[in-house]
Amino acid sequence: MSFSNFTLFLRLKWLKLVRRLGLGCTGSVFYIGGPETLPPPLSAEEENYLMKHFDDCTLDVRSILIEHNLRLVVYIAKKFENTNINV
Repeated sequence: MSFSNFTLFLRLKWLKLVRRLGLGCTGSVFYIGGPETLPPPLSAEEENYLMKHFDDCTLDVRSILIEHNLRLVVYIAKKFENTNINV
């Protein structure tokens, strides 16, 4: 197991524990904003690891995939920003 897969494994276990203890949020994201930088994109190896474990803990894997794909969402949104096309 590579270092990046190990960190993803630990993060999944942490999210599972937080949810089991009832300390996590509802699982819904309604608004994201602020000066924080977006997380870096996942490597192909990390994405494959998460997809293999998608059925094990769907909400945790799903949230990691969503967080790391926000960069793509912002990129696409910026393309429509000045085109006068309503999305």
